[in-house]
Amino acid sequence: MVEESPAAADPQKAEPRPGRRRDRPQAGAAVPDVKQLRKKRKQQEAISLASGNRFSCLFCTDSFASSIALHQHCNSEHPLKLQPCPHCEKRFLYRSSLRLHISTHQEPRFCCQDCGQRFSANSDLRKHRMFRHSAACDFACDVCPRAFKFKWLLERHRRRVHDAC
Repeated sequence: MVEESPAAADPQKAEPRPGRRRDRPQAGAAVPDVKQLRKKRKQQEAISLASGNRFSCLFCTDSFASSIALHQHCNSEHPLKLQPCPHCEKRFLYRSSLRLHISTHQEPRFCCQDCGQRFSANSDLRKHRMFRHSAACDFACDVCPRAFKFKWLLERHRRRVHDAC
């Protein structure tokens, strides 16, 4: 028979997992306004740059190596402080992000004049037209005959094909 330690039997006495804080605000605590969040973000960016982590939580002192890890943290640790989508289970830090997401649940309003494909956001239509229907290739490779529509595509080509930095 396996004996349980007293800490394992009582969750209140259990040791916190590494990287977790016990003194987090309780559910229903006041949500800080956007100006406070932005100010805290700027302060934490300076701290996180010094510590080597790049993505800091706006609600606590945790910081993460990737934005995905930060999003997972916010969804699990601070769900009541995020803006919920009325159509699905996703939550967002900013109302502007929520509004953009909600448009994906609606009938696409923007239509490509060339092929008829429809998009929820005008910015997606503009990207589609540039990638699919634009013939302009203004960025030529100086090593081979390839040309690209965007400078970042040329730079990626140079790194991958010609080992240029």
